[in-house]
Amino acid sequence: MQLNLKNNSPQEAATAYFLLGDIYLYGISKGRPKYEEALYYYEEAHNQSFGAASLRLAIMYEDGLGIVPADKQRIAELYENAGCTGYASACLLLGEMYQAHASVPQDYERAIALYEKAAARKNSEALSNLGMLHYAGIGVPKDYVKAAKLLEEAAAQSHPPSQVSLGAMLHEGIGIFRDYKRAAELFEKAAAVEHPGGQYYLGLMYQRGTWVPQDYRKALELIEKAAAQGLAEAKNYLGLLYEKGELVPQDSNKALEYYEEAAAQGEADAQFNLGVSYMMGKGMSQDYTKAAELFAEAAKQGLATAQFNLGVMYRLGQGVPQDNKKALELFEEAAAQGVAIAQFNVGMMYMLGEGGPPDDNKAIKLFRKAVFQGEAAAVNALGWMYELGRGVEKDEGKAVSYYKKAANQNCACGILNLAYCLEHGIGIAVDTMRAADLYASIDDATKLEWRQARGLENSTASS
Repeated sequence: MQLNLKNNSPQEAATAYFLLGDIYLYGISKGRPKYEEALYYYEEAHNQSFGAASLRLAIMYEDGLGIVPADKQRIAELYENAGCTGYASACLLLGEMYQAHASVPQDYERAIALYEKAAARKNSEALSNLGMLHYAGIGVPKDYVKAAKLLEEAAAQSHPPSQVSLGAMLHEGIGIFRDYKRAAELFEKAAAVEHPGGQYYLGLMYQRGTWVPQDYRKALELIEKAAAQGLAEAKNYLGLLYEKGELVPQDSNKALEYYEEAAAQGEADAQFNLGVSYMMGKGMSQDYTKAAELFAEAAKQGLATAQFNLGVMYRLGQGVPQDNKKALELFEEAAAQGVAIAQFNVGMMYMLGEGGPPDDNKAIKLFRKAVFQGEAAAVNALGWMYELGRGVEKDEGKAVSYYKKAANQNCACGILNLAYCLEHGIGIAVDTMRAADLYASIDDATKLEWRQARGLENSTASS
């Protein structure tokens, strides 16, 4: 069917073509869609620069509706045309294509410009996307305050994902004053429309009794609802609950099922937890190779604990080829995120010259960072550096003070080093009886490793 609209203005003709396209797309006339006819009329309206028709065409191409094969480049062009004629949803969808590298080159600057154009028209999805980009610092400088403002505007439009994201920021006091009451209200609104994120975070608040009354039954019910909707974060958390026997009976097999489901969805924490299960042989046969693969997947996503564990496996050659250089790189990534034990390990590798040339100055800086966080092994390591005068001026008295601090934190090497100083009068008066007591408090295997590190393998001392 083709209409003769020669006597109509271009705008009138375009409107008529568009309306006919809608009639055929939605099956208004005969009760079933006719995609071929819809495509024809939308194309006619699009040729008259009718933005709504360009948007409809793009969606039909993207969803594979009609007999014409989807053309990814054409989709981008149609969204562009619709956006230029004032359609916020077209700007949003094209922005998402540029952000996700979907048939167009990834271009965050272009994506942000499009989101801003749609956000100016109060499009809640665009406001939410912009907010999350500012939160993560992707394509723009990280700005929690701006992120909170954008999410606030989207949440005010009853946009559930923004309600959840803003609620999380209010709960943690990120970019906005901490407000548990308001966070709970936002989570409740999202949960009321079955949004899994709202269900999950509200469930956590009920479990912990944060603002809302503590209610384990309700907490578990909400978290299970979120997991049933496919929320990987909720599945991972259920895995933890079953592993520890919290809120539910302890069940290792159930825990592994949830970890596996969440890990398959790319949830970094679940990949890490499943990796630990393989590494330790918890509920399954020990498999270092599988553990390393899972840690690697989580490490790619920036999970510091996974970076650290994978670094340990490279240093020991467990499940991966032994590679100190790779281990050092991974430890450094975790250390940069503030993981104290990683900072200590990087310091040790610089001190020992493993994975690169020795660098006592870098080692000292990293030990101090770890000490600031209370890492006992780093306290002991600083004592060692002062005892030997490596990277710092030699000071045996200061070395002993660090050994004492490490010993008070039950660090075995700190106890043994303090005992050695007491035995030999290094930086402290000789006290062989106290030294003997300290030596006796440590097991023989640890003492052997310590003697080897001090070069005392052949020593006949009381140690």
